[in-house]
Amino acid sequence: MADTLKDNLYVNEPIEKIKNTQDKVNITFKEGISKSYDFVVLTAPASTYKNIDLSGAGIEQEKLSLMQQIGYGQNYKVALPMDLSTLKDYTSIITDSSVSFFNHDETIALLYISSNIKNISNIEKICRKGLNLPYGNLCAKLEIAKNQLYETYTTPVMHSWMDDIYTLGSYSGYSTTLSEELDKKSYQGGIEYKKLFEPIQGKLFFAGEHTTILDCIGTMEAAVESGERAAKAILKTIHQ
Repeated sequence: MADTLKDNLYVNEPIEKIKNTQDKVNITFKEGISKSYDFVVLTAPASTYKNIDLSGAGIEQEKLSLMQQIGYGQNYKVALPMDLSTLKDYTSIITDSSVSFFNHDETIALLYISSNIKNISNIEKICRKGLNLPYGNLCAKLEIAKNQLYETYTTPVMHSWMDDIYTLGSYSGYSTTLSEELDKKSYQGGIEYKKLFEPIQGKLFFAGEHTTILDCIGTMEAAVESGERAAKAILKTIHQ
């Protein structure tokens, strides 16, 4: 994919502005780079729209305001090294501040945590006690994941989606104020869309779990569904 994209691949370059012109969609990055494309699929979470100038994108102001009101979870993820090979009775543990899952070979507990913690030892104690596992070497240090491919860690490591400039939240969710708007559907060219995220002028498309027409927003299934649908829509537009 990178070989195909070549000079159109930008890493760690936040988008500053999107403008829909008569025949192109212009994208401007924060470093000042500007590019024009026939079609653009905006996959950024709606939580980041407040940091992007969309005034010239062709999105109605009322609709843009509703998009920006979509609520996002504030969870962060901790990978906690732990020998779970003797585990027999339980497959997860839930506390008032975390939910745990395990990786495939049961050597790492993956915790989704909703409140700030400074000492991972307390969380490890709760996990070990709840899972009936013997106490090991408790880790006091919680390391922040580096923006580095193939990095390795020997201590618990975390990533906070709410502090990530590309997400500003962990996943979207329904709210009492927006549930009706998020349920509205529309059709363009025989393809169904969430009305809030229908294509703009046939050139600007939306994808991401928050744009799905499935009931399971906030999931990878929702993200994949939205991406496949956006791809089909662009192909139909090209071959009209």
